[in-house]
Amino acid sequence: TANGINRGLLGQNGCIDWVHFSFPQDGISGNFVVGLARQVWENTDIIWAVTMNAEDQGEERGLSYTIDNSTWHTALIGERIYNVYAEDSLVFAASENGLWKSIIDDPHDTPMWALFEPAIQAILLEDSLVFDTDEILTNEVISFAFDNRPYYSQAVLWLGTLDGLARSSDIEGRNWQIFRAEYDPNKIYAYPNPYSPYSHNLLDGDGYVRFHTSEVVSYTIEMSIYNFALGIVFNKKYDRRSGTESLKWDGKDQNGKLVDNGVYFINLKFAEKQNRSPEDHWLKLIVVK
Repeated sequence: TANGINRGLLGQNGCIDWVHFSFPQDGISGNFVVGLARQVWENTDIIWAVTMNAEDQGEERGLSYTIDNSTWHTALIGERIYNVYAEDSLVFAASENGLWKSIIDDPHDTPMWALFEPAIQAILLEDSLVFDTDEILTNEVISFAFDNRPYYSQAVLWLGTLDGLARSSDIEGRNWQIFRAEYDPNKIYAYPNPYSPYSHNLLDGDGYVRFHTSEVVSYTIEMSIYNFALGIVFNKKYDRRSGTESLKWDGKDQNGKLVDNGVYFINLKFAEKQNRSPEDHWLKLIVVK
């Protein structure tokens, strides 16, 4: 609830006996509780709670957990957690800064946490040396699911973000497949447009605009960005064989300084057909900070 955690035990008479836990007397980090998860591991029931600050001074965001149903401990203090999930020895927490994971060896030990890198897709195209590369351009993970249905040969991780849905069959999250709403695969365009480096696709403090291309057969895509006076402000070659980054721009010039508001012309140079030289593909982008 917004006033702590309640544990109810169902008696033989059908009545529920309630025990209330709250900040500060019971050790949870905050009284606004927005998520709960149960973990069963090493003959121990562990209850995890997403606890946020409500109205009392000293409350903090984070996780609260108990291994004996009465004494509470805290973890990831200061993190804005959205949901928590536990499976065997694993605990996952979706947060404003990304997806956290902890492996519980001994329930009585203090859990250690590791933060996943933002999801990157690098799928090697059939009969090719290049990758279908995409990125989740946000640190924030809104929701998480651990999918161990027999439909999959091994457990699958799902991430819900402000920039789409991602799925990985690697428990370490080293490679993902990214899903988004429908788009036109035959058009070349920039999105969002207009674009703000202060508010769109924020990742590690930078905001990005994406570029979608039609079919590309060349190994590289050269991107050149010009201001309204056709002075070049940025140039970069993206190697599609690396599988490390998608086609994007952070709104900065070649010296790392954010460009001014205005209209910019984007030239993407690549070949769309085999045995053809790279061609120029022009776009117009509006930058509004």
